[in-house]
Amino acid sequence: QYGAFQGGFQSQGILYGAEFETSGTMLSHLREQNPLCSVCHVSGKGSQVMIPAYKTCPPSWTLQYHGYLMTAHYAHAGRTKYICVDSSPDVAPGEGADSNGALLYFVEAACGRGLACPPFDQNKELTCAVCSR
Repeated sequence: QYGAFQGGFQSQGILYGAEFETSGTMLSHLREQNPLCSVCHVSGKGSQVMIPAYKTCPPSWTLQYHGYLMTAHYAHAGRTKYICVDSSPDVAPGEGADSNGALLYFVEAACGRGLACPPFDQNKELTCAVCSR
């Protein structure tokens, strides 16, 4: 729904769709596909947390799903939010287009840059878990 608007492109903020950039990875079949958005709502659960680098939840928490930590490319300015993408993600119907809007890449650790390795390994994609209680 729109409110009052000025017709024409104002060149201020732009809303892009997202697409997977996963070539050469275990999810390469998703390359250029558009992920579907989801909302995690669990009746009777008051708290939700996304835990990077884990596929399981702490004791007394319930696992809603696990997957891979994804974000924009480190050299792309502006987008810095990390999201947990389900390990078997759904994609929007239709063929994926290489529109280069909001691109999602796997996240890997940068050892020696304030991050202890081990336990991290900079040559592996980071997992994540979404937990509730």
